[in-house]
Amino acid sequence: MWILELIVVLIFIWLGARLGSIGIGFAGGFGVLVLGFVFGLAPGSIPTDVILIIMGVIAAIAAMQEAGGLDYLVQIAEKILKSNPKHITFLAPIVTYTMTLFASTGHTAFSTLPVIAEVATREGIRPSRPLALPWWPPRLPSPPCLFLRPWFFAQLNSKKLGWIMFNYCSSPSPVLLSQ
Repeated sequence: MWILELIVVLIFIWLGARLGSIGIGFAGGFGVLVLGFVFGLAPGSIPTDVILIIMGVIAAIAAMQEAGGLDYLVQIAEKILKSNPKHITFLAPIVTYTMTLFASTGHTAFSTLPVIAEVATREGIRPSRPLALPWWPPRLPSPPCLFLRPWFFAQLNSKKLGWIMFNYCSSPSPVLLSQ
């Protein structure tokens, strides 16, 4: 039976990929309906913890963007990459990893992609090479940071140490928690 369910899932993934855009969502929803009504599978519970963590990270990076912190990190990355353009393929992952450590999220790597492409093109290096590598280093520390940071806040809050202590202690936490 599970093979038939897997085939249905794969068919709707293929259909969503063929439709593209919002059709992916509609195909996924229709696939869930088929699995629920035809095969009688019960829906699971909503992962609210995961959703709240993702919302917290998005709110934090949006606040950092609005305050100018992300622009500042991109300016520093740009200076580093433009000062050593021959080594862009090796420096780009290091820069994005460092940005991840300072921002506690790998989504900061998106901001450096135009800079990496510009430096590579100007240097005569095919942009696909330096753009291919910066994706994996920012993903290394992200899960521990995302899941342990709220736990760390809860621990400090339970001891009545408060928000100021959390900010003081959690500044180096991405570096410490990713080890």
